[in-house]
Amino acid sequence: MRCRSYRGLGRHYAYIIVLCCIIITNIPLGLLYGCSGLFFTPVADYLGVPTASFTAYFSISNLAILMALPIMGRFVDRFDIRFVIVISSAALAASFFGMSLSSRLWQFYLCGALMGVSAIPHLYFVVPILVNAWFEVRTAFFTGLSFSFMGVSGIVFSPILNSIIVSAPEGWRSAYVLVAVIVFIATVPLAALVVKPDPASLGLAPLGADEEEGPARRDVGGGATLSEAARCTSFWELVAFNGIVMAANTIMQFIPSYTQSFARSAPQIAALTGTVASMALLGQTLGMLFLGTVCDRSIKLGTGLGCAFGAMGMLVMWRFPSSSALLFAGAFLFGAGYASAGVANPLLPRAVFGSRDYNSIYARISMGGAVVSVFASVLWGIVVDMPDGFSLMFAIGISCLVLATAAAWFALAHKWRSIG
Repeated sequence: MRCRSYRGLGRHYAYIIVLCCIIITNIPLGLLYGCSGLFFTPVADYLGVPTASFTAYFSISNLAILMALPIMGRFVDRFDIRFVIVISSAALAASFFGMSLSSRLWQFYLCGALMGVSAIPHLYFVVPILVNAWFEVRTAFFTGLSFSFMGVSGIVFSPILNSIIVSAPEGWRSAYVLVAVIVFIATVPLAALVVKPDPASLGLAPLGADEEEGPARRDVGGGATLSEAARCTSFWELVAFNGIVMAANTIMQFIPSYTQSFARSAPQIAALTGTVASMALLGQTLGMLFLGTVCDRSIKLGTGLGCAFGAMGMLVMWRFPSSSALLFAGAFLFGAGYASAGVANPLLPRAVFGSRDYNSIYARISMGGAVVSVFASVLWGIVVDMPDGFSLMFAIGISCLVLATAAAWFALAHKWRSIG
């Protein structure tokens, strides 16, 4: 029987899938990356260890991501995405619940490793797989939209969790339990009952499947295998892009320290630390939407603009820190540039190598960012501790984004021979 077009129910359910992507992606990742800092000091104080010893679980988590990415790429290829979401979400919730029960440092490290492995589908696979299955048009925009609320969810849940943490000497345990419950409730029922792996499962066609005009139709089914892609220079250029952008984006963690460094010379600037961080998050949210729209027209232009926004933001914050207006503008631009990774990283491998072995190729390429994430925070910490370290950090960061643009554009100019 011929599939119905996207009009009517087809169009309606495609947007339901996007809503599912937004919830399944942004709530767990927003809690994981946007709220974890609330636990650092109280848990370290409970354990009687330096904060750095406790936060090392993040490095362990990133190392687990690096080691498990290739395996997860094959796992996602083999199983229904709904099953992957249910298992990974339940495991992520279990890792937070395990944190609530932990009383030794090694137990937190073990939970951190589970946390990293279980976060991989949310970070890398859920959105690209579902958006590309359900949409023939505007895939970049809906990819950006699906990732754009991560900062918002962190803002929403942070005050609630902080009030629980400070309510009792071990209030952090109750807060971890709440995080586990939120992750489980927000993701598992949606994946099991609402998410559909593709339009064909409902007898539908992807949204835009019958449109004759507009951007070129994306490649379906064709392209390189993993082994073929890995022999191409473009593959390693995308690995480099992924890693270099991750290095530049890690600077986001040091923006509050940068503004706080003016506590003596310009206390009015240091007092704006929270607002500067909020402007960066706003830039990240709006940047996802804008760059997604641009990438639907031209991935090359969208990638270049994203890196340019990030570089301009760092330059403005570096050279004009005494002006609050320019500092806010720089933070906003940097946040918009930060968004380029969320939009471009899943789009570039498909644009260069096609859909044939996309999940495995994307998993291998993402290892560039995973490797860098293990060491980036430590290395930037060493840099900022040097004399005039923040200036050096910004200079290196700008150079990174110039190199990242060159790497992405080279890869796009040398697509797999059957693509484009």
